[in-house]
Amino acid sequence: MALTLCEAVAAIHDSGLLHCDLKPANIVVDDTSEPTVVDLGLATSRLELTPAHTTGTPAYLAPERANGEIELIDERCDVFGIGAVLYELLSGQAPFAHETPEGSRRLAREGIVRPATCGCPELQDVLMRSLARHPSGRFRDAREFRLALMKFDTRPAN
Repeated sequence: MALTLCEAVAAIHDSGLLHCDLKPANIVVDDTSEPTVVDLGLATSRLELTPAHTTGTPAYLAPERANGEIELIDERCDVFGIGAVLYELLSGQAPFAHETPEGSRRLAREGIVRPATCGCPELQDVLMRSLARHPSGRFRDAREFRLALMKFDTRPAN
């Protein structure tokens, strides 16, 4: 599912857009467990970013968005979003889970994500790279993230 999610986000990027609001609620999974990315309400091109693109669900916000650093918002913001979805799948909670939205936004501004315990140190390292505090520490785009995840692919070979 993670590989398909990366492919979907790469297709959004190929169209010249950033999703800017990746979170579990914006991923619909069909009967075959295939994810579809929905809700392109905040999607925009990099050239049309505005302060509105620093909003969103605080528990899933990339730190640069939470801090209003528009100049840092690019494909790596969506890499963070993919990582946030995977983080919740593995840990059962959002990267910046808190009792209040204000608390979640504060955690997002700080950008410190506790490692998800997933039983596989290599997968944990890949996941945590996608959730790096600064965009420069993340995968450069969804395709690079997908390549890193491919070694954990459990689907049978055709």
